[in-house]
Amino acid sequence: MSNATHDVKVVEVKLTKHPNADKLSIAQIEGWTCVVRTEDFINQRLGEWVPPDNLVNTSVKGFEFLLSKANQEGYARIKAVRLRGEQSFGLLVPLSSLEGSFHSCKPEDILTEQLKVKHYNPLDNDSVEYLSKKGVFLSSPSIPVPAILDLPKYDLEPYRSYSKHLQEGEPVFIFEKMDGTSARAVVLDGTLYVGSRNRWVKEFDDCPHITREYLQSRGLEEDRIEEILQKIQNQKKTRDVRWAALMNCPELLFYLEAHPNLVVYFEVAGNTNCIKYGFESAPFGPNFPFVFDIYSLDANTWFPPSLLYLSCIEHGLPMAPLVYCGEYSEKKVMEVTDGKTCARRAKEGVIREGIVVWPENERTFCEKPGRPEKRLKLKNVSVDFLEKYR
Repeated sequence: MSNATHDVKVVEVKLTKHPNADKLSIAQIEGWTCVVRTEDFINQRLGEWVPPDNLVNTSVKGFEFLLSKANQEGYARIKAVRLRGEQSFGLLVPLSSLEGSFHSCKPEDILTEQLKVKHYNPLDNDSVEYLSKKGVFLSSPSIPVPAILDLPKYDLEPYRSYSKHLQEGEPVFIFEKMDGTSARAVVLDGTLYVGSRNRWVKEFDDCPHITREYLQSRGLEEDRIEEILQKIQNQKKTRDVRWAALMNCPELLFYLEAHPNLVVYFEVAGNTNCIKYGFESAPFGPNFPFVFDIYSLDANTWFPPSLLYLSCIEHGLPMAPLVYCGEYSEKKVMEVTDGKTCARRAKEGVIREGIVVWPENERTFCEKPGRPEKRLKLKNVSVDFLEKYR
């Protein structure tokens, strides 16, 4: 499924001189800056932009120069960096450097799949690099659920790409985007279901998917396979991180039981991803839920931000911190994107991942005729986060 945050697309290239390097230039792409070699774009009007947090296949022509940075699967990670003092987000290559029929592409064409680019995920259980370095990512297996819970994968679109759909001065809520693991929970017909952003999971994992055949298919050597299987056999049952975070919050459990058929979306934050918030550990571990959305199965609608905020206040639910509520302006968004986290009980000096801009007038938009409708709820990742972790 395409995600605009990580889509690789054709862009028009307009360069300005790099202030600190004679042979470098800066391209502006959807509000981002990308540093390039000036000579690569002589007489080149179009380029292919790969946003940060993607993995490019170095066997594809145009990406071979990254081979020395590739993992065991031949993929190189694209990050945000500073080049001669200027921020550079992603990778921009001339369209003419790509092999095949790409020369006929037009601006805005999406080439993510054709170029074999995939999103970087530090907990990718199909990654040989992750398996070999960490042992195995023992993800909780999926469970069967009623058809009504077959919901689309939750995604937020990038602010820099779609801010044009917001109206200057309209009421908006801006919440901090917590860095963790996405989760959701609902009580349906008396049963509590807990899941990730795209599947529902068991509370305890017995790792049925980690078999000898599975590990062999991942390319691991036999002695390493034996070590992993023995480790699984000897380990104690562990509670899924989403379930554990939920158990750390009785208020959210009570809310779910009292409001069946409401799907509560929350971020599991603490020690699960790049940012370590330093929360004091609770009976079920160091991670806690931060509510950021609620969906009504009965009404088939999302809560507007004001209702979400008031519901969390009324029922004592932990939520993603509110950093601004008022009239929308691009200036305000940029003012609050960077900074320290507003999460209570976080250790001093922790940065925020970014923000989520959410208009009170809940609505969708269509990027182009014929494409699926997207929800107008936009994320903007902080420069501090991109430079440190991406």
